[in-house]
Amino acid sequence: MQLTDLTMEVLNGDFSKAAALISLLLSYAIVAGSFTLKLPQILKIMKSGSARGISLSMLQMELFGYAISALYNFGQGYDLSTYAENVVILFQNLALVVIVASYQKRIDLTLIVGMALFFLWVILTAVEAHPVLPSATWALMTFGNIPLFAFSRIPQIMTNFKTKDVGVTAVSGFILAWGGNIARIFTTLVEVNDPVILAGFCINAVLNGTIIVQCFMYGDRSEKKAQ
Repeated sequence: MQLTDLTMEVLNGDFSKAAALISLLLSYAIVAGSFTLKLPQILKIMKSGSARGISLSMLQMELFGYAISALYNFGQGYDLSTYAENVVILFQNLALVVIVASYQKRIDLTLIVGMALFFLWVILTAVEAHPVLPSATWALMTFGNIPLFAFSRIPQIMTNFKTKDVGVTAVSGFILAWGGNIARIFTTLVEVNDPVILAGFCINAVLNGTIIVQCFMYGDRSEKKAQ
């Protein structure tokens, strides 16, 4: 249902649509906010001239995870407002992978070929709307996206705990991501009620929250090292 229709129904006294209206407004806010989600991290790396403390493997797993999420939602026929941020963040993550790999001097033929094959798979799957893979395989990959997102965060979390240093990690980006996770838990319950998607947002909220706590715990130490 369109935003104007929902708004008019609520204003006319149909408060049963209030949750749907709030959910739609939150979805639009999440998508709008996603355009700046990775910007603080990109700017911090560029300003410091270093990608210290940033896990390249985390970014690569995130890239694959956001692609699976976007394609799964697309194939299920869910409204674009419920998952558009996955597409936006995917391209921001691509930029981060290139930037971090460049600063860490890890750009090589393997990375280039891997990225090319990744985008070829994304394009083919989007065009065919899932027939590229058998339905059973696609369902398994979608469910596997939950631990994939978890493992994309765990290397950085473990490194932070081990070194007690968050490097040039931008806490503002993780705060935005955590807020988006919380909001998406609500919108998922209201709009799609998909247990796979819901579980993913819940786990991401916990992991992003952990990194936020680490940034506040070890942030001062990281700034002293950078000076």
